[in-house]
Amino acid sequence: MESRLDFIILSILREQKALSHLTGITLREMNLEELGYKNNTAQKRITMLKSNGKIGQGIKDGHQNTYYVTSDGLELINEEKKGDV
Repeated sequence: MESRLDFIILSILREQKALSHLTGITLREMNLEELGYKNNTAQKRITMLKSNGKIGQGIKDGHQNTYYVTSDGLELINEEKKGDV
């Protein structure tokens, strides 16, 4: 994982049960601005995580894209947590 924000995004998707293209959530629903991250920064990290197969793009919610954590992303979260023990 390249940054703390990557872990936060993956964790939020998992906590919100965004596990498939039908249950994905929008960037706005992630509330990353409350944690001090700009939407532009978060969008760049989401694009990188998508290209690495850690998250997927779900169905649109109005005009906004939705995102979900993939099985590879879930594995990465579990590996990182095991490393913290």
